[in-house]
Amino acid sequence: MKKFLLISLVLFSMFFLAGCNFEMNSEIYLSDVYGLLENPELSLFVPTTIKLEIVSEDNFKQYKDRITDILSDYFGEVSNIRYEEENLSGFYVGDIEVPLLLEKSLESIVSFSVDKVGNLIMNFDEENFNVLAKTILEEFFYSFDPKDLFFNITLINDMKRDINIEVQGVYINGRPYPFLEKIVLKNRQKLVITFSNVLKDYMIREGKVSFVKIYW
Repeated sequence: MKKFLLISLVLFSMFFLAGCNFEMNSEIYLSDVYGLLENPELSLFVPTTIKLEIVSEDNFKQYKDRITDILSDYFGEVSNIRYEEENLSGFYVGDIEVPLLLEKSLESIVSFSVDKVGNLIMNFDEENFNVLAKTILEEFFYSFDPKDLFFNITLINDMKRDINIEVQGVYINGRPYPFLEKIVLKNRQKLVITFSNVLKDYMIREGKVSFVKIYW
Protein backbone atom coordinates (compact mmCIF):
# COMPACT_ATOMS: atom_id res chain seq x y z
CA MET A 1 0.00 0.00 0.00
CA LYS A 2 2.76 2.47 0.88
CA LYS A 3 4.49 1.71 -2.42
CA PHE A 4 1.23 2.28 -4.29
CA LEU A 5 0.64 5.61 -2.55
CA LEU A 6 4.19 6.73 -3.29
CA ILE A 7 3.87 5.86 -6.98
CA SER A 8 0.50 7.63 -7.14
CA LEU A 9 1.94 10.77 -5.55
CA VAL A 10 4.87 10.79 -7.97
CA LEU A 11 2.59 10.36 -10.98
CA PHE A 12 0.26 13.09 -9.74
CA SER A 13 3.10 15.50 -9.05
CA MET A 14 4.33 14.93 -12.62
CA PHE A 15 1.20 16.62 -13.93
CA PHE A 16 3.39 19.68 -14.40
CA LEU A 17 6.95 19.30 -15.66
CA ALA A 18 9.89 20.40 -13.54
CA GLY A 19 10.77 23.91 -14.66
CA CYS A 20 7.34 24.28 -16.25
CA ASN A 21 7.30 27.14 -18.76
CA PHE A 22 4.55 29.74 -18.83
CA GLU A 23 4.54 31.80 -22.02
CA MET A 24 2.53 34.87 -23.01
CA ASN A 25 2.27 35.97 -26.64
CA SER A 26 0.59 39.33 -27.24
CA GLU A 27 -0.27 41.35 -30.37
CA ILE A 28 -0.24 45.15 -30.10
CA TYR A 29 -1.42 47.32 -32.99
CA LEU A 30 0.13 50.77 -33.20
CA SER A 31 -3.22 52.28 -34.18
CA ASP A 32 -4.63 51.17 -30.81
CA VAL A 33 -1.74 52.77 -28.94
CA TYR A 34 -2.10 55.99 -30.93
CA GLY A 35 -5.88 55.99 -30.43
CA LEU A 36 -5.42 55.67 -26.69
CA LEU A 37 -3.14 58.70 -26.62
CA GLU A 38 -5.76 60.65 -28.58
CA ASN A 39 -8.62 59.43 -26.38
CA PRO A 40 -7.53 58.36 -22.86
CA GLU A 41 -11.06 57.16 -22.02
CA LEU A 42 -10.88 54.27 -24.47
CA SER A 43 -11.08 50.76 -23.05
CA LEU A 44 -8.62 48.71 -25.06
CA PHE A 45 -7.43 45.14 -24.73
CA VAL A 46 -4.48 43.30 -26.21
CA PRO A 47 -5.22 39.81 -27.60
CA THR A 48 -2.87 37.41 -25.84
CA THR A 49 -2.23 33.69 -25.97
CA ILE A 50 -1.04 31.92 -22.84
CA LYS A 51 0.84 28.62 -23.02
CA LEU A 52 1.38 26.42 -20.00
CA GLU A 53 3.70 23.43 -20.34
CA ILE A 54 2.01 20.14 -19.51
CA VAL A 55 3.03 16.50 -19.42
CA SER A 56 0.76 15.00 -22.04
CA GLU A 57 -2.45 15.34 -23.99
CA ASP A 58 -4.12 12.90 -21.60
CA ASN A 59 -3.29 15.19 -18.66
CA PHE A 60 -4.62 18.13 -20.66
CA LYS A 61 -7.95 16.40 -21.26
CA GLN A 62 -8.23 15.42 -17.62
CA TYR A 63 -7.32 18.75 -16.01
CA LYS A 64 -8.03 21.46 -18.62
CA ASP A 65 -11.27 22.58 -16.96
CA ARG A 66 -9.61 23.03 -13.58
CA ILE A 67 -6.63 24.81 -15.15
CA THR A 68 -9.04 27.15 -16.94
CA ASP A 69 -10.91 27.92 -13.71
CA ILE A 70 -7.66 28.80 -11.92
CA LEU A 71 -6.29 30.97 -14.73
CA SER A 72 -9.63 32.76 -15.14
CA ASP A 73 -9.42 33.96 -11.54
CA TYR A 74 -6.23 35.87 -12.41
CA PHE A 75 -6.49 36.71 -16.13
CA GLY A 76 -10.22 37.02 -16.72
CA GLU A 77 -12.01 34.91 -19.32
CA VAL A 78 -9.86 32.23 -20.97
CA SER A 79 -11.25 31.08 -24.33
CA ASN A 80 -10.39 28.80 -27.24
CA ILE A 81 -8.79 26.20 -24.95
CA ARG A 82 -6.61 23.73 -26.86
CA TYR A 83 -3.64 21.39 -26.68
CA GLU A 84 -0.53 22.06 -28.75
CA GLU A 85 2.82 20.36 -29.18
CA GLU A 86 6.10 22.13 -29.91
CA ASN A 87 9.65 20.76 -29.84
CA LEU A 88 8.47 17.51 -28.24
CA SER A 89 6.73 19.42 -25.42
CA GLY A 90 3.00 19.65 -24.77
CA PHE A 91 1.11 22.81 -23.82
CA TYR A 92 -2.22 23.90 -22.43
CA VAL A 93 -3.10 26.91 -24.62
CA GLY A 94 -5.80 29.54 -24.19
CA ASP A 95 -6.64 33.08 -25.30
CA ILE A 96 -7.10 36.04 -22.96
CA GLU A 97 -7.38 39.82 -23.26
CA VAL A 98 -4.85 42.00 -21.45
CA PRO A 99 -5.82 45.62 -20.65
CA LEU A 100 -4.06 48.49 -22.46
CA LEU A 101 -4.31 51.76 -20.54
CA LEU A 102 -2.90 55.27 -20.49
CA GLU A 103 -0.34 55.83 -17.73
CA LYS A 104 -1.89 53.39 -15.26
CA SER A 105 -2.35 49.68 -14.65
CA LEU A 106 -5.11 47.47 -13.28
CA GLU A 107 -4.92 45.06 -10.36
CA SER A 108 -4.10 42.06 -12.53
CA ILE A 109 -0.99 39.96 -13.01
CA VAL A 110 -0.13 41.68 -16.28
CA SER A 111 -1.32 44.75 -18.16
CA PHE A 112 0.04 47.15 -20.75
CA SER A 113 0.18 50.92 -20.57
CA VAL A 114 1.58 53.79 -22.60
CA ASP A 115 2.76 57.18 -21.37
CA LYS A 116 2.42 60.50 -23.15
CA VAL A 117 5.95 60.40 -24.58
CA GLY A 118 5.38 57.06 -26.31
CA ASN A 119 6.89 54.53 -23.88
CA LEU A 120 5.08 51.22 -24.14
CA ILE A 121 5.11 49.53 -20.74
CA MET A 122 4.34 46.08 -19.38
CA ASN A 123 3.11 46.00 -15.78
CA PHE A 124 3.56 42.93 -13.59
CA ASP A 125 1.99 42.26 -10.19
CA GLU A 126 4.38 39.91 -8.40
CA GLU A 127 2.15 39.65 -5.34
CA ASN A 128 -0.79 38.53 -7.47
CA PHE A 129 1.47 36.11 -9.33
CA ASN A 130 2.63 34.59 -6.04
CA VAL A 131 -1.01 33.93 -5.12
CA LEU A 132 -1.43 32.10 -8.43
CA ALA A 133 1.78 30.17 -7.74
CA LYS A 134 0.47 29.16 -4.32
CA THR A 135 -2.76 27.94 -5.89
CA ILE A 136 -0.85 25.87 -8.43
CA LEU A 137 1.29 24.42 -5.63
CA GLU A 138 -1.73 23.48 -3.53
CA GLU A 139 -3.62 21.98 -6.46
CA PHE A 140 -0.84 20.09 -8.20
CA PHE A 141 2.08 19.95 -5.73
CA TYR A 142 4.23 22.00 -8.09
CA SER A 143 6.38 25.06 -7.43
CA PHE A 144 5.69 27.77 -10.02
CA ASP A 145 8.37 30.47 -10.35
CA PRO A 146 8.63 33.82 -12.22
CA LYS A 147 11.91 32.62 -13.79
CA ASP A 148 9.79 30.24 -15.87
CA LEU A 149 7.85 33.12 -17.48
CA PHE A 150 8.44 34.09 -21.12
CA PHE A 151 7.02 37.17 -22.85
CA ASN A 152 6.70 37.75 -26.59
CA ILE A 153 4.99 40.83 -28.01
CA THR A 154 4.22 41.19 -31.71
CA LEU A 155 4.19 44.89 -32.57
CA ILE A 156 2.14 45.55 -35.71
CA ASN A 157 2.41 48.78 -37.70
CA ASP A 158 -1.04 49.43 -39.14
CA MET A 159 -0.56 53.23 -39.23
CA LYS A 160 -0.12 53.35 -43.06
CA ARG A 161 3.30 54.98 -42.66
CA ASP A 162 6.72 54.04 -41.33
CA ILE A 163 7.23 54.52 -37.58
CA ASN A 164 10.51 54.91 -35.70
CA ILE A 165 10.85 52.96 -32.48
CA GLU A 166 13.60 52.66 -29.87
CA VAL A 167 14.47 49.44 -28.01
CA GLN A 168 16.98 48.11 -25.50
CA GLY A 169 17.45 44.80 -23.70
CA VAL A 170 15.16 42.80 -25.99
CA TYR A 171 15.28 40.40 -28.90
CA ILE A 172 13.57 41.44 -32.12
CA ASN A 173 12.76 38.59 -34.49
CA GLY A 174 15.43 36.61 -32.63
CA ARG A 175 18.15 39.26 -32.94
CA PRO A 176 19.52 40.69 -29.66
CA TYR A 177 19.45 44.44 -28.99
CA PRO A 178 21.44 44.84 -25.75
CA PHE A 179 22.04 48.58 -26.24
CA LEU A 180 19.74 51.49 -26.95
CA GLU A 181 18.98 51.51 -30.66
CA LYS A 182 16.46 53.11 -33.01
CA ILE A 183 14.92 51.06 -35.78
CA VAL A 184 12.24 51.64 -38.40
CA LEU A 185 8.99 49.73 -38.23
CA LYS A 186 7.79 49.86 -41.80
CA ASN A 187 4.17 50.15 -42.85
CA ARG A 188 2.38 46.78 -42.33
CA GLN A 189 5.51 45.28 -40.80
CA LYS A 190 5.40 43.03 -37.74
CA LEU A 191 8.19 42.77 -35.18
CA VAL A 192 8.29 40.06 -32.51
CA ILE A 193 9.76 41.49 -29.31
CA THR A 194 11.03 38.92 -26.79
CA PHE A 195 12.07 39.95 -23.29
CA SER A 196 15.63 39.19 -22.28
CA ASN A 197 16.15 37.71 -18.81
CA VAL A 198 17.53 41.03 -17.57
CA LEU A 199 14.45 42.94 -18.75
CA LYS A 200 12.08 40.32 -17.33
CA ASP A 201 13.86 40.24 -13.97
CA TYR A 202 13.77 44.03 -13.78
CA MET A 203 10.03 44.05 -14.51
CA ILE A 204 9.37 41.46 -11.81
CA ARG A 205 11.40 43.42 -9.27
CA GLU A 206 10.07 46.89 -10.11
CA GLY A 207 6.53 45.95 -11.14
CA LYS A 208 6.81 47.44 -14.63
CA VAL A 209 9.23 48.01 -17.49
CA SER A 210 9.29 50.06 -20.69
CA PHE A 211 10.22 47.75 -23.55
CA VAL A 212 9.84 50.06 -26.56
CA LYS A 213 9.52 53.77 -27.22
CA ILE A 214 7.41 54.91 -30.17
CA TYR A 215 8.19 58.09 -32.09
CA TRP A 216 4.99 59.18 -33.80
